[in-house]
Amino acid sequence: MWAEITARAGILLIGAVGVGAVLQYIDGQPEGRKPWGEADLEEPGIHLFTSTHLRALRGNADACLAALDGSDMQFTRAGPSTSTTAACHWQAGVRIERSNVGYASPAPDIASCALAATLYVWEREILQPAAAAHLGSEVVEILHYGTFSCRRVNGA
Repeated sequence: MWAEITARAGILLIGAVGVGAVLQYIDGQPEGRKPWGEADLEEPGIHLFTSTHLRALRGNADACLAALDGSDMQFTRAGPSTSTTAACHWQAGVRIERSNVGYASPAPDIASCALAATLYVWEREILQPAAAAHLGSEVVEILHYGTFSCRRVNGA
């Protein structure tokens, strides 16, 4: 009986030490790489929690605008959404003035804050490296068809 209790206590002790080591490792990471950290749009690379941080910006307009404020993106806040349809309403609309890549005229109209934040990371971490690898140069300008479309799509 004592052998069984000792074995279980040993397993619990090893588990506690393991959890403590993982938490200490995470605590030493930059804020943008912690699972409970806030989105840092200037954090280089895509890491384990990048998508989680970007997804969290969808429901938190203040955190999203703070993340954009902490980035090199230049934007202006758009007026409040006038839509009465929940699916067509944005929480925090922004107009992108300058990002990692230029945009063809006309400049993009209103984008949700979360879309602008995700676009900013995508331009730097996905688009530009892929263009350099496959085309041998960086993307200078993006042609676009708008950023916010509120319409019913059959079958979606």
